[in-house]
Amino acid sequence: MAVNSWAGCTTLLLALLLDSVTAARHRQDQTKNWAMAMALAELESGMVPGAVNRALKAASRSLDARLDELKEKQQEAETKKVSAASALQKKLALVDDVNAKTKAVEAKAKSKRDAMVAVEKAATAHTESGKAHQDAVEKRNKLSQDVEDLDVKITEKNTAMMKALQKMKNEIEDLKDQRDKKVQERDSAEHEQLDLKGKVMAATKFKAGVQQEQVKAEKAVQDAQQELDELQASLDNAVTDATVAEVADTEAADKLRDAKKQADRANRMVKLIEQLKQSIKTYYKSVDDLDDDMMDRDAAGLFNINEASVDQLMSIPSIGRKRAEKIVAHREQHGPFHSREELMEVYGIGPILSSRISEYVTFQGEGGGSGGEPWNIIKTNPLLKTAYKNYNLMVNVFMELHAFDDETYQKVKPATKEIDENSFTAIYLACDPDTKFGKIQANNTELDKVCGSGLWDAVGITRSTFP
Repeated sequence: MAVNSWAGCTTLLLALLLDSVTAARHRQDQTKNWAMAMALAELESGMVPGAVNRALKAASRSLDARLDELKEKQQEAETKKVSAASALQKKLALVDDVNAKTKAVEAKAKSKRDAMVAVEKAATAHTESGKAHQDAVEKRNKLSQDVEDLDVKITEKNTAMMKALQKMKNEIEDLKDQRDKKVQERDSAEHEQLDLKGKVMAATKFKAGVQQEQVKAEKAVQDAQQELDELQASLDNAVTDATVAEVADTEAADKLRDAKKQADRANRMVKLIEQLKQSIKTYYKSVDDLDDDMMDRDAAGLFNINEASVDQLMSIPSIGRKRAEKIVAHREQHGPFHSREELMEVYGIGPILSSRISEYVTFQGEGGGSGGEPWNIIKTNPLLKTAYKNYNLMVNVFMELHAFDDETYQKVKPATKEIDENSFTAIYLACDPDTKFGKIQANNTELDKVCGSGLWDAVGITRSTFP
């Protein structure tokens, strides 16, 4: 339920972001020619490119699908985990039963051994071939002890099976083979001993009670061994079931990890495209701010600081008579101002105030009277540098998307041409509103030198390129 709720909120947020578009920009200058009007019309209609919005929608759909898949894999993993736990409990219970039955078999085998010892003692006392018989008895007893020792080892290995299941299973099988071999050797020794016993019995009679006890002991051992074998078969089946359940649990965990990775990647894609969209809007706004500022300057009319009187300088906000007189005195003593930085040589004027003054004046070489040429004014406009910085930041996001997922980048790549055409057209028109350097076209090197690459050089920023 939490995943569906979060996905729904994400879809709603993306829908709201897609509906937020940049308002169309209006220009008031009615004197521009038809070519500039067409370029402006193209710029006016430019919002966040459609390719970017479509990619954002596709990434959102992919994220929803990955979240649904993640939820399904989580449920599957939980089911597999419960199944594995159940199989393990069954296996442990059977291990306990096998251990108990093994101990019972050992006890009955000991009883059988004790009965056999009693019989052999009686046989040895009544036969002249007691020495050979006694050797056979000792050999059989030793082999029986070997079988008992192997049974103990089997019990120990079964107990430790929880810690190393597969390894323990192999060791048990090896011990079983050894045990079978020893049983065969023991049976062979018993046959040999029985043959010798037959010779003894031919010479004397054994007490019926001792023989009956031996028969009972042998029958008890056989019954216990059969029960143990049945339990061992059940244990083998439980081990197999537990192993299969563990494999299924591992596969479910792997699928869950893959689903999480896919969901994380889809979520990262949505965030990256949203970041791309926001960077485009930020860059467009900085171009708008530059364009509006240039029009405001043109409407207000600038004056050359090297020709301005004290009264003219006092018309600038934050400039009183004393500061205006200091500016004029510095100009008369040291010569004309060539840049905003030279204003800071006047006592009492720092970076902030010099930047504010530069918004109302032009400097040496920028012309005078009506306020200088726009291509010279725009070079010192701090908003130009801001716009160029935002352009490079936007290009960096495109690069990040290209490195993360080239397929998605190819879908939004057509938007890069639209962005450059719209935004650079606005800067060209702000720099050369009367098309003194010719029409805006790719092969106009003179216009590029003044209002294109020339402006990048003027602000000291290297232009980034789309991948």
